[in-house]
Amino acid sequence: MNEDEALAYLNQYPEFDWLTKADKQKWFKIDEVSGPLQIGDGFVRNACDRGDIDGAINYGPGLGWRMPRRGLLLFFAQLKQQGRRVG
Repeated sequence: MNEDEALAYLNQYPEFDWLTKADKQKWFKIDEVSGPLQIGDGFVRNACDRGDIDGAINYGPGLGWRMPRRGLLLFFAQLKQQGRRVG
């Protein structure tokens, strides 16, 4: 699946509007992902730690993880397609 396919797939789920409609925002912090989905920060942090979100970068203490929109689109589309629960 590529970025455009992931975007089209997630567009059918209103809970991902924060991501699919975020054309101008290219990078997200953990709370910008966990908040709209009402999931724990730990779920997102663990996904980053495992390398599940392509392109995520850990800037260390004080700044933490930053995740690119593309990586988040691909990660969440894959989870949804597999029927796995988000969070």
